Amino acid sequence: MENKQVHRAFEPKGVMISIDRLLPTKNLPFNVQKSKRYKETAVSIQEVGIIEPPVVFHKKDVSGSYLLLDGHMRVQILKSQGRTEVFCLLATDDEAFTYNKMINRISPIQEHYMIMRALDRGVSEKTLARNLGLDIERIKYKRNLLEGICNEVIDMFKTRNIPATTFKILKKMKPTRQIYTAQLMMGANNYTSTYAKAMLGMTPPGQLQRPLNTKEECLSPEQIASAETEFMNLESEYKLAEQSLGADVLTMLVYRGYISHILENSEVSDYLSQHHGEIFREFQKIAKTSTTEPQQI
Repeated sequence: MENKQVHRAFEPKGVMISIDRLLPTKNLPFNVQKSKRYKETAVSIQEVGIIEPPVVFHKKDVSGSYLLLDGHMRVQILKSQGRTEVFCLLATDDEAFTYNKMINRISPIQEHYMIMRALDRGVSEKTLARNLGLDIERIKYKRNLLEGICNEVIDMFKTRNIPATTFKILKKMKPTRQIYTAQLMMGANNYTSTYAKAMLGMTPPGQLQRPLNTKEECLSPEQIASAETEFMNLESEYKLAEQSLGADVLTMLVYRGYISHILENSEVSDYLSQHHGEIFREFQKIAKTSTTEPQQI
């Protein structure tokens, strides 16, 4: 089989570039500074720094200039903060698309640390709330987000977008149970509060910080044991499915290629469309569908 070299999207090393050498490829809305995202990003950059560097392409026909492919808002914020340089990733082509749709979207834990750093520097909660466009109670809630969460779970969740309500539920568990629940969440790729509530309901009393108050949250020992067994079985099935995913995708890719090849034969296509219309339509769907897209059955 012929080895094909994978095209590299970025140069191995980034570079520090003067902001006045960046050539924008789009215009930001005139009122962008009033948007909630702009305010949040500005505070994030001020307190945490650039999480994802802007992406540029070296414009060789314009000496010393770079096309700014992604990161226009971040660059504008840096300029407004008096910065003159920015560290950038060098793209190997000038495709002007967003390389990462989640650029600079910090996780709740990173946001917590950002707020704590600002408070440590003397910024008041009132000022933070005003700059972020949030109620001061929300700032206090974010400040206290990790109180009662063990360090192991914080480390596991630090880059993931975990709902604040999930943390609230985890706080009702003792550290060992928090870790176990977090591991199951990561295995299932499910971080919802509903999942956390289910785990809380199955938690033995000895692994709770304090007894649960409402009957809705409590399960009998038999129910807990049964649910624990089901969770363990689901976890095993998930890991098995995860291990076979690559082979399954490759198999589907081969099947799709074969079906596409068949449909390229006009005589075969005409025969199928005339005598087996339903099968022909399904084959067309398969031929046009990516192997990684979810299928509607």
